[in-house]
Amino acid sequence: LRSEKNLAICSITLATRAALDGGVNAEIGYTLSDFYIQAVEECQNPGEVQATLRRCYNDFVDRVLESQQQRYSREVNQCRNYIFHHLYEPIQLEHLSELTGLSSDYLSKRFKTETGMSPVHFIQYYRIQEAKRLISSTTHSLSAIATMLQFHDQSYFTKIFKAHTNQTPKQYQSPSSGG
Repeated sequence: LRSEKNLAICSITLATRAALDGGVNAEIGYTLSDFYIQAVEECQNPGEVQATLRRCYNDFVDRVLESQQQRYSREVNQCRNYIFHHLYEPIQLEHLSELTGLSSDYLSKRFKTETGMSPVHFIQYYRIQEAKRLISSTTHSLSAIATMLQFHDQSYFTKIFKAHTNQTPKQYQSPSSGG
């Protein structure tokens, strides 16, 4: 039971960080974290721990969605959702423009105003986040990861990865030997 609780507390900590990255207000995020950690500590068996953890995840996901829906216009939310669901496919500004019914130029300006990034930079950023996840959690080669995420030139992938992480993909993959 103690082991289950410790794992749940670690998971809640990670979920809290992810929720904060996703736009949840820090005070709300940490309050929820404290609440769920306390709830886990009060559990009497591993089943209760797992049920509490599921409630925690659902709560954080709902809060992230809520905070992001409030922050962005309908059109920018449409683009963001499309991008998140199509990271492994080619994404063209023209398609996002058709999706929203806005001109490419207007959409680009609006997207940058609302998110702080151009659509291209936003796509790159989230592809690099996904690349980091894949490097850490799979056995795919760096070139396979680059190709899966639509970086068809290895040196371009390395350049964009380093711009976002201050490390090459190889350094990120092997932090102990990194430079």
